[in-house]
Amino acid sequence: GDHEPFDHKHHALQLVAVDHIVQAADIAFIDEEELNSLEKRFIPHGRSVAEELKKVRKDSKSCVSLLFLFAKGPEELELGDLEDEFREGCKRVFILRPEVKKDILAKYPALEKHSYFRTVDPSGNRLADIIQEMQKLFLKNSTVPRLFSVMAPFFFLKRDGIRTRDFPPTPSFEGIRLFANNYTVQHIKIKTWKPVLNRVYCHLAQLESAQIDACPFLGKVDGIYTVDLSFIPEKYRLDVRRAEKILNGCLRQWLMAAEKFL
Repeated sequence: GDHEPFDHKHHALQLVAVDHIVQAADIAFIDEEELNSLEKRFIPHGRSVAEELKKVRKDSKSCVSLLFLFAKGPEELELGDLEDEFREGCKRVFILRPEVKKDILAKYPALEKHSYFRTVDPSGNRLADIIQEMQKLFLKNSTVPRLFSVMAPFFFLKRDGIRTRDFPPTPSFEGIRLFANNYTVQHIKIKTWKPVLNRVYCHLAQLESAQIDACPFLGKVDGIYTVDLSFIPEKYRLDVRRAEKILNGCLRQWLMAAEKFL
């Protein structure tokens, strides 16, 4: 029956009463057809984003997307042929540990030509200070307003205290957007889909904020874009590992739909 959704931030266990055995079976059994339908829902949105990206690429407007890699290595990236698309129009700035840069370039050599690398010590460098440094670097000779999209682990953003309101728009700067690549609106921390989500964010970061706000699988927590798992029926969502698998499949369908038409 109707009940309050399970809150991963406050609940450890939830008991839900059922009226009869058929209802219990409906909750317990996995409906493969239902799961497949979830993936199909992502296809129309992926195609619509592809159409918007075509318009963006024809426009002279550009952006700088900052991807912070609080990672052990390149396993958090799944760029594939995207590395050849990193041109000046929407440049990627990788902020990472010194030892990680070598491993990433070994896997994606084209990044060295089309991306900017800023090595840091995460324990000693504040992300907000690095963003200010990037403002001076990229806005100095910019002929169009720049929009910064920062992709990083949720609690790193929270710990650093970086806030969008601390970077107000100027004639040469449209502001900053924050994307968490390991957290959900339901307060679940998940790492396994970080590579595919980073790839999705690489596309979404080129869109206007209003278009991102309309994304059916994103929401906000404390002003930070995070994945919203509410599209997954709760009986599947309660099992975090299963929710990870479902989300990963849905995001891959989204990518296939979007990139097929680019």
